[in-house]
Amino acid sequence: MNPLASILLSIRALGRNKVRTFLTMLGIVIGIASVIAMVAIGQGASKRIESQINSMGRNLMMVLPGALSSGGFSMGSGSVTTLTPEDGLAIQKEVPSVESMTPVVRARGLQLVYGSLNWAPNQIMGCSPAFVEVRDWTTEEGAFFTDGDVVSAFQPAGDRRTAAAFRCRNGQSYGIGLLARFPSLDHGYSIHAGIYPTQDTSDPEERAWLCLDTSDLVACTTHLANTKATVALAQCRYLFDTAIPALPRRGRAEPTVLGADLNLKPHHLPDVRSCLPSGYVQTYDGGTQYIVGSRDLRVSSGTTIGMSKTTDHPGLLGTLSTTAG
Repeated sequence: MNPLASILLSIRALGRNKVRTFLTMLGIVIGIASVIAMVAIGQGASKRIESQINSMGRNLMMVLPGALSSGGFSMGSGSVTTLTPEDGLAIQKEVPSVESMTPVVRARGLQLVYGSLNWAPNQIMGCSPAFVEVRDWTTEEGAFFTDGDVVSAFQPAGDRRTAAAFRCRNGQSYGIGLLARFPSLDHGYSIHAGIYPTQDTSDPEERAWLCLDTSDLVACTTHLANTKATVALAQCRYLFDTAIPALPRRGRAEPTVLGADLNLKPHHLPDVRSCLPSGYVQTYDGGTQYIVGSRDLRVSSGTTIGMSKTTDHPGLLGTLSTTAG
Protein backbone atom coordinates (compact mmCIF):
# COMPACT_ATOMS: atom_id res chain seq x y z
CA MET A 1 0.00 0.00 0.00
CA ASN A 2 1.38 3.34 -0.99
CA PRO A 3 1.74 6.16 1.63
CA LEU A 4 -1.05 8.27 0.15
CA ALA A 5 -3.56 5.45 0.45
CA SER A 6 -2.51 4.86 4.06
CA ILE A 7 -3.13 8.51 4.92
CA LEU A 8 -6.58 8.48 3.29
CA LEU A 9 -7.50 5.28 5.13
CA SER A 10 -6.46 6.83 8.48
CA ILE A 11 -8.54 9.93 7.84
CA ARG A 12 -11.63 7.81 7.08
CA ALA A 13 -11.08 5.80 10.26
CA LEU A 14 -10.82 8.95 12.36
CA GLY A 15 -13.97 10.32 10.77
CA ARG A 16 -15.98 7.17 11.53
CA ASN A 17 -14.94 7.28 15.24
CA LYS A 18 -15.29 10.97 16.03
CA VAL A 19 -15.78 10.64 19.81
CA ARG A 20 -12.80 8.33 20.24
CA THR A 21 -10.69 10.62 18.06
CA PHE A 22 -11.72 13.68 20.10
CA LEU A 23 -10.97 12.01 23.42
CA THR A 24 -7.59 10.82 22.18
CA MET A 25 -6.66 14.32 20.98
CA LEU A 26 -7.91 15.83 24.26
CA GLY A 27 -5.77 13.41 26.27
CA ILE A 28 -2.69 14.25 24.23
CA VAL A 29 -3.28 18.03 24.60
CA ILE A 30 -3.90 17.76 28.36
CA GLY A 31 -0.82 15.61 28.84
CA ILE A 32 1.48 17.96 26.93
CA ALA A 33 -0.02 21.04 28.64
CA SER A 34 0.43 19.42 32.06
CA VAL A 35 4.08 18.68 31.36
CA ILE A 36 4.69 22.26 30.15
CA ALA A 37 2.84 23.71 33.17
CA MET A 38 4.74 21.58 35.66
CA VAL A 39 8.08 22.50 34.10
CA ALA A 40 7.14 26.21 34.09
CA ILE A 41 5.96 26.11 37.73
CA GLY A 42 9.12 24.31 38.77
CA GLN A 43 11.35 26.79 37.00
CA GLY A 44 9.35 29.72 38.42
CA ALA A 45 9.58 28.35 41.96
CA SER A 46 13.29 27.75 41.49
CA LYS A 47 13.81 31.33 40.31
CA ARG A 48 11.77 32.71 43.21
CA ILE A 49 13.69 30.68 45.78
CA GLU A 50 16.97 31.71 44.19
CA SER A 51 15.86 35.34 44.27
CA GLN A 52 14.91 35.09 47.94
CA ILE A 53 18.23 33.47 48.78
CA ASN A 54 20.06 36.20 46.88
CA SER A 55 18.11 38.92 48.70
CA MET A 56 19.04 37.34 52.01
CA GLY A 57 22.65 37.31 50.94
CA ARG A 58 23.83 34.23 49.14
CA ASN A 59 27.42 35.40 49.38
CA LEU A 60 26.83 37.76 52.30
CA MET A 61 29.03 37.91 55.36
CA MET A 62 27.86 39.82 58.42
CA VAL A 63 30.36 41.08 60.97
CA LEU A 64 28.62 41.85 64.26
CA PRO A 65 29.93 43.89 67.20
CA GLY A 66 30.59 42.40 70.61
CA ALA A 67 28.08 41.80 73.37
CA LEU A 68 27.96 43.43 76.78
CA SER A 69 27.59 41.19 79.82
CA SER A 70 26.32 42.30 83.19
CA GLY A 71 25.77 40.12 86.24
CA GLY A 72 26.36 36.99 84.22
CA PHE A 73 23.76 37.92 81.59
CA SER A 74 24.63 38.77 78.00
CA MET A 75 22.86 41.81 76.53
CA GLY A 76 23.11 40.35 73.03
CA SER A 77 25.14 41.15 69.96
CA GLY A 78 25.46 44.86 69.29
CA SER A 79 24.93 45.95 72.88
CA VAL A 80 28.40 47.48 72.89
CA THR A 81 29.93 49.54 70.08
CA THR A 82 33.15 47.93 68.87
CA LEU A 83 32.84 48.53 65.12
CA THR A 84 32.90 51.76 63.10
CA PRO A 85 32.25 52.53 59.42
CA GLU A 86 36.00 52.94 59.06
CA ASP A 87 36.43 49.26 59.97
CA GLY A 88 34.14 48.30 57.10
CA LEU A 89 36.02 50.52 54.67
CA ALA A 90 39.27 48.91 55.78
CA ILE A 91 37.83 45.43 55.13
CA GLN A 92 36.64 46.46 51.68
CA LYS A 93 40.03 47.96 50.87
CA GLU A 94 42.21 45.15 52.19
CA VAL A 95 40.14 42.08 51.23
CA PRO A 96 40.05 41.71 47.42
CA SER A 97 37.08 39.32 47.42
CA VAL A 98 34.79 41.91 49.08
CA GLU A 99 32.86 43.62 46.27
CA SER A 100 30.69 45.91 48.36
CA MET A 101 30.21 46.89 52.01
CA THR A 102 27.65 48.77 54.02
CA PRO A 103 27.60 49.67 57.71
CA VAL A 104 24.27 49.06 59.47
CA VAL A 105 23.02 50.77 62.61
CA ARG A 106 19.89 49.54 64.35
CA ALA A 107 17.80 51.74 66.61
CA ARG A 108 14.56 51.33 68.54
CA GLY A 109 12.07 53.73 70.07
CA LEU A 110 12.30 56.28 67.22
CA GLN A 111 9.49 57.90 65.29
CA LEU A 112 9.17 58.57 61.56
CA VAL A 113 7.27 61.73 60.62
CA TYR A 114 6.04 62.67 57.14
CA GLY A 115 3.64 65.59 56.87
CA SER A 116 0.68 64.87 59.15
CA LEU A 117 1.58 61.16 59.39
CA ASN A 118 3.84 59.48 61.91
CA TRP A 119 4.94 55.93 62.53
CA ALA A 120 6.91 54.29 65.34
CA PRO A 121 8.37 51.07 63.89
CA ASN A 122 9.75 48.31 66.08
CA GLN A 123 13.22 48.82 64.61
CA ILE A 124 14.92 51.28 62.27
CA MET A 125 18.01 50.39 60.28
CA GLY A 126 20.45 53.00 59.04
CA CYS A 127 22.69 52.05 56.13
CA SER A 128 24.72 53.37 53.22
CA PRO A 129 23.64 53.47 49.53
CA ALA A 130 25.55 50.20 49.00
CA PHE A 131 22.92 48.32 51.06
CA VAL A 132 20.76 47.49 48.02
CA GLU A 133 23.78 46.06 46.21
CA VAL A 134 24.90 44.02 49.21
CA ARG A 135 21.43 42.55 49.76
CA ASP A 136 20.58 42.40 46.03
CA TRP A 137 17.38 44.40 46.54
CA THR A 138 15.41 46.24 43.90
CA THR A 139 13.22 49.32 44.33
CA GLU A 140 9.61 48.80 43.25
CA GLU A 141 8.52 52.40 43.83
CA GLY A 142 10.49 55.62 44.25
CA ALA A 143 14.28 55.70 44.33
CA PHE A 144 16.96 54.68 46.80
CA PHE A 145 19.38 57.35 47.94
CA THR A 146 22.87 57.38 46.44
CA ASP A 147 26.29 58.75 47.32
CA GLY A 148 25.68 61.51 44.82
CA ASP A 149 22.78 63.15 46.67
CA VAL A 150 23.60 62.41 50.32
CA VAL A 151 26.37 64.43 51.95
CA SER A 152 27.76 64.05 55.45
CA ALA A 153 30.28 66.18 57.29
CA PHE A 154 31.79 66.13 60.77
CA GLN A 155 33.79 68.60 62.81
CA PRO A 156 35.28 67.45 66.12
CA ALA A 157 35.28 69.81 69.06
CA GLY A 158 38.67 70.89 70.34
CA ASP A 159 40.21 69.58 73.54
CA ARG A 160 41.92 72.37 75.47
CA ARG A 161 43.91 69.86 77.51
CA THR A 162 45.52 68.05 74.56
CA ALA A 163 45.27 70.66 71.79
CA ALA A 164 43.70 67.90 69.65
CA ALA A 165 40.23 66.61 68.87
CA PHE A 166 37.91 66.08 71.85
CA ARG A 167 37.28 62.34 72.25
CA CYS A 168 34.65 60.14 73.86
CA ARG A 169 35.47 57.42 76.35
CA ASN A 170 35.70 54.86 73.55
CA GLY A 171 38.26 56.98 71.72
CA GLN A 172 35.97 58.24 68.96
CA SER A 173 35.98 61.94 68.12
CA TYR A 174 33.24 64.01 69.72
CA GLY A 175 31.76 66.98 67.91
CA ILE A 176 29.03 68.13 65.52
CA GLY A 177 27.81 66.60 62.27
CA LEU A 178 25.66 67.31 59.26
CA LEU A 179 23.75 64.85 57.11
CA ALA A 180 21.93 66.32 54.11
CA ARG A 181 20.13 64.96 51.07
CA PHE A 182 19.81 66.97 47.87
CA PRO A 183 17.82 66.30 44.67
CA SER A 184 20.99 67.01 42.70
CA LEU A 185 24.59 67.92 43.37
CA ASP A 186 25.61 68.52 39.78
CA HIS A 187 27.50 71.67 40.75
CA GLY A 188 29.28 70.08 43.69
CA TYR A 189 29.55 71.29 47.26
CA SER A 190 32.10 72.47 49.80
CA ILE A 191 32.45 71.96 53.55
CA HIS A 192 33.66 74.66 55.93
CA ALA A 193 34.26 74.38 59.66
CA GLY A 194 36.24 75.85 62.51
CA ILE A 195 36.71 76.43 66.22
CA TYR A 196 35.29 79.62 67.73
CA PRO A 197 37.88 82.21 68.77
CA THR A 198 35.92 82.87 71.97
CA GLN A 199 35.81 79.97 74.42
CA ASP A 200 35.15 79.39 78.11
CA THR A 201 38.65 78.75 79.47
CA SER A 202 37.20 76.69 82.34
CA ASP A 203 35.58 74.26 79.88
CA PRO A 204 37.94 71.68 78.32
CA GLU A 205 35.67 71.39 75.29
CA GLU A 206 36.31 74.01 72.63
CA ARG A 207 33.12 74.60 70.65
CA ALA A 208 33.01 74.32 66.86
CA TRP A 209 30.86 75.29 63.89
CA LEU A 210 30.22 73.43 60.61
CA CYS A 211 28.66 74.50 57.29
CA LEU A 212 27.84 72.73 54.03
CA ASP A 213 27.69 75.00 50.97
CA THR A 214 25.98 73.94 47.73
CA SER A 215 24.78 75.99 44.79
CA ASP A 216 21.23 75.92 46.24
CA LEU A 217 21.61 76.03 50.01
CA VAL A 218 23.96 76.71 52.91
CA ALA A 219 23.30 74.36 55.84
CA CYS A 220 25.09 74.88 59.16
CA THR A 221 25.13 73.43 62.65
CA THR A 222 26.81 74.21 65.95
CA HIS A 223 26.70 73.52 69.68
CA LEU A 224 27.49 76.66 71.62
CA ALA A 225 29.00 76.88 75.10
CA ASN A 226 26.66 75.75 77.87
CA THR A 227 28.77 76.99 80.77
CA LYS A 228 28.55 80.75 80.22
CA ALA A 229 25.76 82.50 78.34
CA THR A 230 28.02 85.45 77.46
CA VAL A 231 30.44 83.08 75.72
CA ALA A 232 27.56 81.42 73.85
CA LEU A 233 26.36 84.86 72.73
CA ALA A 234 29.83 85.79 71.45
CA GLN A 235 30.05 82.50 69.55
CA CYS A 236 26.57 83.02 68.07
CA ARG A 237 27.52 86.49 66.85
CA TYR A 238 30.76 85.18 65.34
CA LEU A 239 28.86 82.50 63.43
CA PHE A 240 26.31 84.89 61.89
CA ASP A 241 28.48 88.00 61.56
CA THR A 242 31.80 86.46 60.50
CA ALA A 243 31.84 82.74 59.68
CA ILE A 244 28.76 82.45 57.46
CA PRO A 245 29.27 85.76 55.56
CA ALA A 246 32.88 84.72 54.84
CA LEU A 247 31.87 81.49 53.09
CA PRO A 248 32.96 81.39 49.43
CA ARG A 249 29.36 81.22 48.22
CA ARG A 250 28.86 78.94 45.24
CA GLY A 251 25.76 80.92 44.28
CA ARG A 252 24.82 84.56 44.73
CA ALA A 253 22.12 84.30 47.37
CA GLU A 254 21.60 80.77 48.59
CA PRO A 255 19.10 80.28 51.41
CA THR A 256 20.82 79.62 54.73
CA VAL A 257 19.53 77.27 57.43
CA LEU A 258 21.02 76.53 60.84
CA GLY A 259 20.07 73.65 63.14
CA ALA A 260 21.81 74.09 66.45
CA ASP A 261 21.89 73.96 70.21
CA LEU A 262 22.52 77.64 70.91
CA ASN A 263 22.23 77.40 74.70
CA LEU A 264 20.46 80.77 74.62
CA LYS A 265 16.79 81.61 75.10
CA PRO A 266 14.47 84.44 74.09
CA HIS A 267 13.39 86.86 76.81
CA HIS A 268 16.44 85.95 78.88
CA LEU A 269 19.70 87.77 79.44
CA PRO A 270 21.48 87.56 77.14
CA ASP A 271 18.64 87.21 74.63
CA VAL A 272 19.20 84.84 71.72
CA ARG A 273 17.50 87.30 69.39
CA SER A 274 20.34 89.77 69.86
CA CYS A 275 22.68 87.56 67.81
CA LEU A 276 20.27 86.47 65.07
CA PRO A 277 20.29 88.52 61.84
CA SER A 278 17.29 90.75 61.30
CA GLY A 279 14.47 89.07 59.43
CA TYR A 280 15.65 85.52 60.04
CA VAL A 281 12.85 83.03 60.81
CA GLN A 282 13.15 80.49 63.60
CA THR A 283 11.52 77.70 65.56
CA TYR A 284 12.76 76.18 68.79
CA ASP A 285 11.91 73.47 71.26
CA GLY A 286 11.15 75.79 74.14
CA GLY A 287 14.66 75.22 75.46
CA THR A 288 17.93 75.91 73.69
CA GLN A 289 17.62 74.06 70.36
CA TYR A 290 16.81 76.14 67.30
CA ILE A 291 16.19 75.88 63.58
CA VAL A 292 16.96 79.24 62.02
CA GLY A 293 16.40 80.23 58.39
CA SER A 294 17.35 83.25 56.29
CA ARG A 295 14.83 85.79 55.04
CA ASP A 296 14.03 83.78 51.90
CA LEU A 297 12.80 80.84 53.98
CA ARG A 298 9.73 80.23 56.06
CA VAL A 299 9.14 77.75 58.87
CA SER A 300 5.89 75.82 58.50
CA SER A 301 6.29 73.45 61.45
CA GLY A 302 8.49 72.47 64.36
CA THR A 303 8.11 69.26 66.34
CA THR A 304 10.07 67.72 69.19
CA ILE A 305 10.97 64.04 68.95
CA GLY A 306 11.57 61.87 71.98
CA MET A 307 15.17 60.67 72.18
CA SER A 308 15.20 59.03 75.60
CA LYS A 309 18.16 56.77 76.37
CA THR A 310 20.04 58.12 73.34
CA THR A 311 20.83 61.73 74.28
CA ASP A 312 20.19 64.27 77.01
CA HIS A 313 17.31 66.13 75.31
CA PRO A 314 14.60 65.59 72.66
CA GLY A 315 15.28 66.09 68.97
CA LEU A 316 13.82 69.01 67.01
CA LEU A 317 12.27 68.46 63.59
CA GLY A 318 11.41 71.47 61.46
CA THR A 319 9.98 71.98 57.99
CA LEU A 320 11.23 74.94 55.97
CA SER A 321 10.36 76.11 52.46
CA THR A 322 11.35 78.99 50.26
CA THR A 323 9.09 82.03 50.29
CA ALA A 324 8.80 81.75 46.52
CA GLY A 325 7.53 78.13 46.79
